[in-house]
Amino acid sequence: LEFRRVLFRSPDRALESALLIADIERNTITTWLSSAGVSYSSPKISPSGKWVAVQKGKTGFVDIPELVIYPFGGNTQAKTDIPFDRNKSGITWSSDEKSVFFTAQSNGGVPLYKADIASKKIVALTPPDAGIATFDLAKNNLVYAQNAVSSPSEIFSGDADGKNKQSLSNLNTTWLANKQLSIPEKRTFVNEEGMEVEYWIMKPIGRSVEHTSELQSRQYLVCRLLLEKK
Repeated sequence: LEFRRVLFRSPDRALESALLIADIERNTITTWLSSAGVSYSSPKISPSGKWVAVQKGKTGFVDIPELVIYPFGGNTQAKTDIPFDRNKSGITWSSDEKSVFFTAQSNGGVPLYKADIASKKIVALTPPDAGIATFDLAKNNLVYAQNAVSSPSEIFSGDADGKNKQSLSNLNTTWLANKQLSIPEKRTFVNEEGMEVEYWIMKPIGRSVEHTSELQSRQYLVCRLLLEKK
């Protein structure tokens, strides 16, 4: 595959931004994606060069950018929107160009997700209580660095569907062998507006009944104070 075109974002230091295409052979630069009040960012071209995944966000207020698939350099109306109400990072194409992978902060963790472009179905490939620092994909093989309370900063592998998970590193097992860990416990409560609010508790190791009662009363007070400030 000969790469004769370069895709880049402009301007860098402005709320609105467009995607431009530089044609190396013709020595021209043309604006490809540009809209008033919109910022186009994080373009990722597919392996064949036929498609590009772009994050499209509105300016002027808090907004979560949409994930959109465009034909590279083609009709911008022939697009596929993939709804997902989270900020996405590290967008990566599958080798068959039928899926894109990304990480996103969600409910206390940073899972790795796989989005099927045709069906727009998005599935999490890693646990919701773990954080994926980085990942890479080659054909059907997935490798990622995962951070969790029980196994901090270890390398894992698996297939592109998140199955056949294997640990490739064992960096912290010896250090954790004689340690007692406080595992975060997820709790929820419903506020006056009917919204479910999530929070986590890490109980002290070796706590007594008195400590538990004191912890619960303080936990309730903190949640109430946070709610009243809202």
